Amino acid sequence: MCISGDQGSDTGFVFYKISNLIQTVNASFPGAMPGQHVMDKALAQLDKYGIGKENSIFGQSCCPDEINSDAGHLPKLMATYYGHSFPLGGLGGAPFAGKTGFGAFSHHVPDNGHVVIVFGPHIGFSIDGDAGAFLRTGQAALSTACGA
Repeated sequence: MCISGDQGSDTGFVFYKISNLIQTVNASFPGAMPGQHVMDKALAQLDKYGIGKENSIFGQSCCPDEINSDAGHLPKLMATYYGHSFPLGGLGGAPFAGKTGFGAFSHHVPDNGHVVIVFGPHIGFSIDGDAGAFLRTGQAALSTACGA
């Protein structure tokens, strides 16, 4: 989930806005979780199968929109955990690396190792709860969060 907006100095107002935003996100996407929570759950499941950062390569096919690399977003968290990320494409979340790209990716897998891939589209929300809108740093007006 991407949240944007000028946080200003009025903490109560910002809390009110964020509370309403979280309600909007939960109404639109029941069960939505912060990136860190998703990563913790995924890593716990992978650990059950002996899949860890020491014996795996991480690849992602998420939209290359720069907001996906903001702190707290799953692709950024996973890349930080694994120490790297192999890009597989991603407009709309679909991998477009093709046969050659996946072949290159497969040559980077540790011996007898594993592949972990995160893929999917994303959506941003303005601080007012507008789905698909995002206020980027340095911009005065909202713009689309994933125009793909």
